[in-house]
Amino acid sequence: NEARTAAQLTYPGIVTIHEVGRDGAYVFIVQEYVDGQDLGKFLKTQSPTCEKTARLMAAIAEAVAFAHAKGFVHRDLKPANILMDAQQRARVADFGLAVHETIQRRRKGERSGTPAYMSPEQVRGETHRLDGRSDIWSLGVILYEMLTGRRPFGGERRSELFDEIQHRDPKPPRQIHEQIPGELERICLKCLSKRV
Repeated sequence: NEARTAAQLTYPGIVTIHEVGRDGAYVFIVQEYVDGQDLGKFLKTQSPTCEKTARLMAAIAEAVAFAHAKGFVHRDLKPANILMDAQQRARVADFGLAVHETIQRRRKGERSGTPAYMSPEQVRGETHRLDGRSDIWSLGVILYEMLTGRRPFGGERRSELFDEIQHRDPKPPRQIHEQIPGELERICLKCLSKRV
């Protein structure tokens, strides 16, 4: 149902959903074809400059803000769900786990998303309390990864990773690469700040 509603998200920075349907027990989503690769593969072959990283993240954040304005929380923002077209423009994809504010209270206790990019609220199963800040957390993880070449939280087992997400502050990016501009570090760490 959320995917069908997400099909209404028409924005240049979001991959268009053409159709949502069911075939027996399977649900399918037909999306616009984007000629390029996902951000994860892009980052394996290229190390974007801080300036390019900032431009890409600004475009991604604008697309996510559009979804938030329509009442959606993506819940699975990660490099694999950001497609880079042939002109290296970022497009947010895969709203399959998105939750709309009108039904999220029915999802209390549900954990969904990709563990390394989940916010503390997602880790705790607080879907009924999620808002755009959860996606901003995920954007912070992506930005950290783009700036430093690694993720901010790295527990080997899921329980360790979830504990780090909830209780540990990430190492400041400039302690990994001192050439990162201070303002980009501040933005990244602000995205990854925990509720108090």
